Amino acid sequence: MSKNDELLRQILALKYEERAAIAHQILASLAPDDIDEDAQAAWVAEIEVRLALIESGDYVARDAWEALEDIRRNLPRRGNGV
Repeated sequence: MSKNDELLRQILALKYEERAAIAHQILASLAPDDIDEDAQAAWVAEIEVRLALIESGDYVARDAWEALEDIRRNLPRRGNGV
């Protein structure tokens, strides 16, 4: 068994929360070093606004498949079959 296989086996044996934390750290390590801080701050602000709307009951979430179907239905039809 390779070193990577053994490490993966050990990680998969952890609790969900522990695996999620490790996955987050690994994904974060793949982010570019030149992150646009203004864009990052704008996304954080947008997420906070959306979360506040959801928590206040002023926003009703929709199923992703339903939303995608609405998008497809409202896209202009192209002559190439798309």
